[in-house]
Amino acid sequence: LGEVYHRTGNPGPATATLARAVAINRRLVTASPEDPAKRRKLALSLWYSAVVHRANDRDAEARAAIEEAVAQAVRLRQRDPMDAGA
Repeated sequence: LGEVYHRTGNPGPATATLARAVAINRRLVTASPEDPAKRRKLALSLWYSAVVHRANDRDAEARAAIEEAVAQAVRLRQRDPMDAGA
């Protein structure tokens, strides 16, 4: 949904939708920190939120989202270096 809003030129709803997705995925990771699928979902929602932030000239927010997404990917790689999804 966030991507649809973004692609149709609705940055406010796109940002809000992605913020909700990130919040939900953070809670899921907190509840199941060893579940790699949930951690990947969080990384992806953060990454796409960075895309939306960057497209709307919110560079600081984009950088923060990218840094958090990379940290999630690093944790996945540390957990299992052979995880192709990491």
